[in-house]
Amino acid sequence: MIFSLLNFLWGVKQVNAFIISYKDKVHIPEGCQMAIVSPLAEITGNKKAAYAYLSLTEISTHSPFFSLVPPQALLSYNKRWQSYLVSITCKEWEIVIEKELFTIVARGFQNVFIDTADGVEILCQKRHDQCAQIIKRTTELISLIRKTIPGKIIINRGFFIYPYIKRMINGVLIESFFFKRQGQNWVRRSEEERECLQKWVKQLKKDRKFVLAIDYAPLTPEEKEHFKVLAERLGVSWIVTDESLQK
Repeated sequence: MIFSLLNFLWGVKQVNAFIISYKDKVHIPEGCQMAIVSPLAEITGNKKAAYAYLSLTEISTHSPFFSLVPPQALLSYNKRWQSYLVSITCKEWEIVIEKELFTIVARGFQNVFIDTADGVEILCQKRHDQCAQIIKRTTELISLIRKTIPGKIIINRGFFIYPYIKRMINGVLIESFFFKRQGQNWVRRSEEERECLQKWVKQLKKDRKFVLAIDYAPLTPEEKEHFKVLAERLGVSWIVTDESLQK
């Protein structure tokens, strides 16, 4: 109730129904307000609700633009997703982003979902002496996306970079909201972690950003309903799905 009142006072229009699917073919029902999809997906239904995926700091080895990134700019490798963290300050990375944006716009998408925003913090940790340059480059890339995309922009987490780019985005998706991966299992976030995320939700609402959240933990129907109610009390639109995002 408290967050519902704050939503009203701050003028936040919350998203009530959204989906995330990276399948080759996605149908977006009319009642869906937001659908995060692959920019190469065949979309039917309410395409105006579609948000095309764009990675800010990583590139998949399967990307058609992978060869454009020089080897020295490819940093740590993520075996699970078969992707590399990229040194985003290299000039070739802007070319990759531009080509990704060209594909997105050419395929009729009006909105974008920016993933791997947390990679900016990782890059700063890896290269302390270049952190200011990395942050500057990030704001330039987000500005490029903002100027190219006519609709809305949401980012995945990215709390480290949020203060620098908040005026250019419309919302934030918080991945692993209630649960986090620990080895091969999903465990409940600690009280300290939950309090930290709740403070971020409050700040995002104050900044008039809509807040989405997603979890991948295997839950019973009763557990799903329980956490959905908890999320609603916080003013967060929450869903649970499988980590492959192929549903």
